[in-house]
Amino acid sequence: MGPRDWHPGIKDLKTKAVDNHGHRYRVYLELKPDVMQWVLVIADTPGHWYMSTLLQNPRLRDTIAIDYGQNWNVINFRQIMDEAIDLI
Repeated sequence: MGPRDWHPGIKDLKTKAVDNHGHRYRVYLELKPDVMQWVLVIADTPGHWYMSTLLQNPRLRDTIAIDYGQNWNVINFRQIMDEAIDLI
């Protein structure tokens, strides 16, 4: 990644999201300047959550639904959250 790839307010995680179908996705944190809050984003999916909301639950989950109705879940969510917390 070079200087042209750097975007202020974006932090890429090394951990990739793994869904329950075996697919892997880029994960990043994005600082929303209008509300000054970090959003956890699973790229190329509808999955995105405010970190402040995720951190309200004192127990980290192993999985989280990207689309509950389609039974589409991230199965390594605890690892993602551990890294995300370290980045913010």
